[in-house]
Amino acid sequence: KRALTQGWLPPRTMTISQTPPFLARRFARVTDVPGNWFVLEVLPRNEKALAWQFDERGVAYYLPMAQRIRFHGTQRRRVTLPLFPGYIFVAGDVALQAELLDRQNYPEIFGIIDVVDQKRLIGELAALQRTLENNPCLGELIDVPAGVRCRIIAGPLAGLEVIVCQSTGKTVLAVNVLNRAMEIQIEPACLEAV
Repeated sequence: KRALTQGWLPPRTMTISQTPPFLARRFARVTDVPGNWFVLEVLPRNEKALAWQFDERGVAYYLPMAQRIRFHGTQRRRVTLPLFPGYIFVAGDVALQAELLDRQNYPEIFGIIDVVDQKRLIGELAALQRTLENNPCLGELIDVPAGVRCRIIAGPLAGLEVIVCQSTGKTVLAVNVLNRAMEIQIEPACLEAV
C-alpha cells in the first residue's frame, strides 16, 4: 500500500497482491543477467512491491518465491511468499547501489550486502531457480546445520555442492551469502562425498 502512495502504480492488469515475476522479465535465467550481484535488505512484506517497481524500471533482480498453504480462520489459501523474507537479489553497478539506498525513493530498503564470490552466488541462484521451476512448493527454510558436504551427481542440480543434515537425512540447498538454506529431498544414489 505504501508503494501506491509514493507515486508508483502497478500495471492496470494486476493488483498489488499478485505475484511479480521471480526474475526481471527481460531475462530467462539468472546466469543471463549482466553486472555484479548484491543483496538488498528490505523491510519484510515489501519484497513483492519492490520487485514490481524494479520490473517496471528495468532493474535486474531475482526474488525467489515458493507456494505455501496458509489458514485464515477455516479457509485454506495457497499463497506465494519470498523464500528469503527481507532480501532481494539485484544485479547492477555502484551507481545503482547508491540510487537504491536513497531513502526518499526507496524507504523500504535499509541495507546492501556486497557479494565477494560472484561465481558462487550465481551458481547457487541458478540452482535455486532450477529447483523452484521443478517444485514450487518447497519446504520451509531452515538454518544451515553442520553436516556432511556432498556434490549432486545426477538430475537438474548436478554439480551443486550441498549439505546433508545428520538429523533428518535430507539434503540442504544453501545460499551461503545469507546463511540460509532450504530442505530438499534427493536420492542418496545421486550424492557423492566431497
